Amino acid sequence: MMFTLTQFDQHSHQVALVFPEESHAAAIFAQVKKNRDLLTRWMPWTKDTKHVHDEENFLRYARTQMINNKLFLLIITVDGTPAGMIDLHDFDQMAHHASVGYWLGTDYQGLGIMTRGLATLFAVGFNRLGLRKIQVLADVENKKSRAVPERLFCHLDGILPDHIYQSDAYHDAALYSLTLPDYQQLIKEEKLRPVDNMEVNSEL
Repeated sequence: MMFTLTQFDQHSHQVALVFPEESHAAAIFAQVKKNRDLLTRWMPWTKDTKHVHDEENFLRYARTQMINNKLFLLIITVDGTPAGMIDLHDFDQMAHHASVGYWLGTDYQGLGIMTRGLATLFAVGFNRLGLRKIQVLADVENKKSRAVPERLFCHLDGILPDHIYQSDAYHDAALYSLTLPDYQQLIKEEKLRPVDNMEVNSEL
């Protein structure tokens, strides 16, 4: 049984954000395999995902981390097909902030799906998980990834030199953030839409 956080229509596609199950492993691995060249450029974990068993192991690990309140991960499905992931990680319980990670198969990019997904994650983080600030880190050359927080009015805090080590080289990273007061103001000004149709376990 698949547990859905929220779903929405986007450019004639039915998109859902669902909680991870081991049954997603084969379809997620198929996306990784299909998009490996692109993902390898930006995602350090890609080189360690060589077989579907690696994806199964990761999903088991992710579910454990979610139970321990150290991760909040969602599978992005498009028309019922797992197409990518989005998550909150690196929770700082004292300062009440966390970081976002995401990726989406190339067949589904350019449709605004990830922007809607990140907006949903902001709603979860600020309204359900008690966060004060959410950060997004992206390689400075990854224009598509950077465009997502920029569309949602995140603040560019700065460029971190040599912050990411990937493909045997160091890369600068752009650090974006959104705070709870800024998020609430954006909702008030109707620059961001509230996300109401969510079902989130109160323990997460």
